Amino acid sequence: MASRTLTAMIPDPATVYAIVSAVLIVAAIIVIPPRRRPTAGTAWILLIVILPIPGWLAFLLLGHYKLPRARRDVQARINATIDAQVAEAKKHMGDGVIDAAVSPAYRSVERLATDYGRLPVMAGNSVEILTDYGASLEAIVRDIDAAHQSVWVEYYAMTLDDTTRPFFEALAAAKRRGVDVRVLYDTWGSRSLRRQEAHAAGSWSPRESRTAPSCRCAFPARGTSGPTCAITARSW
Repeated sequence: MASRTLTAMIPDPATVYAIVSAVLIVAAIIVIPPRRRPTAGTAWILLIVILPIPGWLAFLLLGHYKLPRARRDVQARINATIDAQVAEAKKHMGDGVIDAAVSPAYRSVERLATDYGRLPVMAGNSVEILTDYGASLEAIVRDIDAAHQSVWVEYYAMTLDDTTRPFFEALAAAKRRGVDVRVLYDTWGSRSLRRQEAHAAGSWSPRESRTAPSCRCAFPARGTSGPTCAITARSW
């Protein structure tokens, strides 16, 4: 009789697994999405729904979103440099241009952009949407040809081919007429361009300048030096 009572008190393993799985899935829905890309959060939740216990173990081992301390230290120095330069720019340009008023409808976008890029909202901007790649490149070349003081270009991926050659030729021509030409691109995203540089004509081959990780990394002063940045700044 006592054995039957003890057996009845032991929960069914399948029931225990179902309860634990439900708790883990609910916890995943609450814990995982914040501060993650929707695609990444959805993938982790889907894994945990399919394999609750192994999925959570994998998430605890691999799913942390914090960068290594060294990367966070670099970002902190970059943020401090940007903040100092923004404060200095406000002295000359005023709050009406920097940190300009934003419509309440776009406040969430403003916060998102500021949190990720650290740069404030600036007034006096205009946008022209060009849906044709060739037309957009022609417009960029026209603006470079019309520049008298500076041309600062930033791309993640750059390559030299028959389509983009007028762009590079315009940069070289601007440099020859005394315009301050500076180009910032990602070393990995533009790795094909780095290979092409070895075979490029000297008329457009860039001079590499590496500076300390800061806002000035993007547009380094000529002759500066220091630790290697996560991105490579190049000036024509």
